[in-house]
Amino acid sequence: MKLASKYLAAAASALLLAGSAHAANIIAPRTITANTTWTKDNTYFLEGYVFVTGNATLTIQPGTVVKGRVSSGATAAALVITRGAKIIADGTKDEPIIFTSELDQLNGNLGVQDVGLWGGLIVLGNASINSRANSQPAGSPAQDQVEGLSVTGPEVEYATFGGTNDADNSGVLRYVRVEYPGIAFQPNNEINGIEGTSRAIDFTLGDYTSRANLLNEAKIATIVREQGFRLWGNRTLATDPKYAFLSVRRTADMINESILRGHLWAVDRCI
Repeated sequence: MKLASKYLAAAASALLLAGSAHAANIIAPRTITANTTWTKDNTYFLEGYVFVTGNATLTIQPGTVVKGRVSSGATAAALVITRGAKIIADGTKDEPIIFTSELDQLNGNLGVQDVGLWGGLIVLGNASINSRANSQPAGSPAQDQVEGLSVTGPEVEYATFGGTNDADNSGVLRYVRVEYPGIAFQPNNEINGIEGTSRAIDFTLGDYTSRANLLNEAKIATIVREQGFRLWGNRTLATDPKYAFLSVRRTADMINESILRGHLWAVDRCI
């Protein structure tokens, strides 16, 4: 029995070693040009910009961890989904997909004070835009470059967003955590968490066709903008009441709107 137990223990150890041999630390390439799948048995590292280009789709399995190297400026680590490409990051409640810093040991060693350790995730699309930043000529169709990325030559296209396809689809982000990002690529140019591009949200008091009121009517509460997730809407849409919190920004808007309504009788009146 002792001999048999010894062989069983040896066999179990061999199986464990064989299983762990499949796990690896993988450095992502600068450009991903073909359909690619990142699996949860590996850890993926971003060293500088990583562009998903062309019509390629990057699929990330639930439970996968992606880590950005500690970096700054033109070498800042960031995953950029360019126009025409897609990201399918469809995590689950029990197995979220985690984007974090290489310093994160996933055991709570980092805290809320640890910010700006890497870049983040940028998703660029082909939908129409209103104008370029800083009132620069936008061309036809209007296009712009996402702030902060230091690119030249053919990579300028990788940093460009805007087009004519308002039904453009850049993929899926579900149960995705983006932790400790926000490094400044250039002075006053940083991304925080997830940066996407979207149309401006226009709002006109009493105009129920303005985009903001249409979003409220459709119960759409979360818009992905710079500075991470900015909430628009009277209340987030969680079914659990403890998560159905009021947006601070929207609460301030509602207070201002109420004050404005209270003074409408005096607007443009002779004194």
